[in-house]
Formats: sequence, C-alpha cells, structure tokens
Amino acid sequence: MDDHPRALADAAARRAVTHSRHGVIPRRLRHRLAATATAVLCVAAVACTDSGSRAPAPNSSHRAALPRDTAPATQTDSLAYHVTMRDGLYVAPVAVTFRNISADTAYFVNCNGAVSTGLQRETAGGWVDAWTSVQDQCLSAPIIVPPSDTLRRRVLLFDGFDSTTATPSPTGAPSDAPAVYRVIWHDLVHHYKAGLPFGTEPTMTLRTSNRFVLTGAPR
Repeated sequence: MDDHPRALADAAARRAVTHSRHGVIPRRLRHRLAATATAVLCVAAVACTDSGSRAPAPNSSHRAALPRDTAPATQTDSLAYHVTMRDGLYVAPVAVTFRNISADTAYFVNCNGAVSTGLQRETAGGWVDAWTSVQDQCLSAPIIVPPSDTLRRRVLLFDGFDSTTATPSPTGAPSDAPAVYRVIWHDLVHHYKAGLPFGTEPTMTLRTSNRFVLTGAPR
C-alpha cells in the first residue's frame, strides 16, 4: 500500500522532466526561475539608481571620460549628452547654472526671456563655433545677475538646426563620434545700456561653460 503513492510520485516526476524537455517547465521550477529573475531585476535597479538619475544615452560606451572643470561661470548638469532627431531637427536639452563669479553685475540681453546662446567644439587648433541659437528681433529688459548670484536655465542645443543643411565633417569623422563642446553666451555684458553695443564684453570664463562630451551632433 505504501509503494503505490511513491510510484505515482515517481511517475509524476518523470512526466515533469519529460515535459520540461519539450518546453513545459514544472510549476516548482517556474517559481524558482521567477524568483531568480526578480532578484536579477532588483540588482539591476539598484545599479541603475547608484549610477545617477540620468539614463544612459545611445552610444554611451563611446563617451570619453571627462573631468569637470569648475572654473567657468556656467556649469552643465551633466558631462555627457546625446543629440537626438525630432521632426527632422536636432535636439539636446541641457540644464545649466550660471553663477556670476565677477565683481560686476552681469546682464543677459534677451528677447522675451530668450537669450542668444552658442555652442563651440574643441579642436586641435582651438575652439570653433558649431551652432548659434535663432533669436527673435526684440529687446526686452535685461536679465540681471548681481555678483555671486546664480541663474538657472534650460538650453536646447541645436534647436532650429535643419538636418538637411548639415555639412560633412572636414575631418571625415562620423556625426555620432564623441567630441568635446562648451556653451557660450553671446549677449552677456557688463555695464548694460539699451543700444548697440549693449555693454562691455566680460571674460571668456564668465561667458562659457565647462567642457562636456556630445555624441550624435551634426558636424
């Protein structure tokens, strides 16, 4: 009588093994696999959280390690970005913080809050202009930043840059190759006055940002 239940259990075990070979996984094994998968996902989630809030961008494996230069007055929220295509236009949103490290008041000439912004690429021969924002032709009251005060803004790099007008890189480098860039403020002045010239041009340290890596940028 005792052998009959054991025989039934052995037969069930053989059927479970046979079915698993044909793609039907036993319930107990499914529970173990599910638990293992959950543990792996939890480890991955912790790793992603520890690496920072910014999700890895495409081609992140090609990013060059770049130390942060804290000397410039403008600091970006990251040291690496990827330019994406949206409706035929290049887009790369960057959050920046400007701190007036000079002894004079800084004035941002603007049109309804829009400030003329540029992007420069680092080359062997120095910095070259890569992009300048398109501005409406109006003159609003200047944005005033006293010494030691800060101003936070969001800059859309390559905003308005038409992909059909992009020219090939003179070095032949692919557009998705990483390169080093910096933001530059075109209409940042000291001693503001309402008329050209709007004031005294400050030093490049005040007008530019730290260096950062861009991938996917048009050349």
